Amino acid sequence: MMGRAPILPGVACLGLLAAAAHSENCKLTADRTAAAPLAGIERIEIETGPGDLHVTGVGGLGAVEAQGRACASRQELLDELVVTIERRGTVLRITGATPRSGFFGMFGRSPVATLDLTLTVPANLPLKLTDTSGDLEVAGVDSLDLVDDSGDIRVRDVAHDVGIDDKSGDISITNVGGNVTLRDTSGDFSATNVGGNVDVLADTSGEVNAVEIRGNLRVRSGSASRVHFGRVHGSVELPARVE
Repeated sequence: MMGRAPILPGVACLGLLAAAAHSENCKLTADRTAAAPLAGIERIEIETGPGDLHVTGVGGLGAVEAQGRACASRQELLDELVVTIERRGTVLRITGATPRSGFFGMFGRSPVATLDLTLTVPANLPLKLTDTSGDLEVAGVDSLDLVDDSGDIRVRDVAHDVGIDDKSGDISITNVGGNVTLRDTSGDFSATNVGGNVDVLADTSGEVNAVEIRGNLRVRSGSASRVHFGRVHGSVELPARVE
């Protein structure tokens, strides 16, 4: 106990310094907006960098709309934080561009460049999303194929299938009409009210919680610390070593 006591204040101080450094370095901000018509579009693809992302599906939508706030410690970084929407055949691609400039510096002096985005997309089109870091929320879309590096993820009210490949952060999924497939490296995972199967292909750490699953629940591999489940209408398949 005596050996651990000095460490905790140091960790807390380190976290406060990091937060203060980020706030101080984010000296410049700018609004970002973009829009594009949806006629003839059959799929939406989104690619974003550092920053929080909110995606909402809306019925009867005539155009995709993007609103964002760019934040940077230098003007040249801020100028590179933009939103672009490009049509490629029947695919509409939305990109939250991140600076090409290198991020170098000592602790407390590292450059800051983030782009928080709120996107309105059609509720009846499949969505493919690639994100690097920051918290992420998706609601009201047709289906979701998500690849994410870090940050917490919340998904709700998806009409069909959800597939997530994630490296770190907690994941919460609610009200999905189809199947849920997850490949996760770290963080807790919860699924509630899923119309199909829940298939956890790999979860190397964290807990798995599944409630009201109308199909099967399978936790196929990994070292999830615990699996909690209730009201699973189909079969349950768990690794032998999981509690």
